[in-house]
Amino acid sequence: MSTASLRPGAAFKGAMIGGAAAGVVNLSIFFAFGAAGAAYMMDQGGQPMKIPLVMPFASTMMAALAASGVLAALLKFAPQKAWTVFLGVSVLVFLAYGALPVMALDAGDTLGIVSLELMHVVAALGIVGGMRR
Repeated sequence: MSTASLRPGAAFKGAMIGGAAAGVVNLSIFFAFGAAGAAYMMDQGGQPMKIPLVMPFASTMMAALAASGVLAALLKFAPQKAWTVFLGVSVLVFLAYGALPVMALDAGDTLGIVSLELMHVVAALGIVGGMRR
């Protein structure tokens, strides 16, 4: 993608639209895997806590907001390489966040772990895809 065609406002709008679409898909995944038996229990300071219903959508939108902010900063400080650097940072963040479901959920909740990993993929594709359009 040409950096010349990138504008922070358009990237923000694309991230929000892509993030909202991905958030809806993530809610569907959350419900489907929950119906299939995912417990979605995580350790919160030594206390078990069920992942709240709003979390899949809210987390996706927070990631969209953060991604658009990172790209806006890159467009300001490194305009010639902004998209390339953004994609590199996105891959690193995606890989780092891939470990969270495994660490956060009970090891026996395989369906919960698989669904959260799938939600990370959906969020990344929706947000970056929305920004790229």
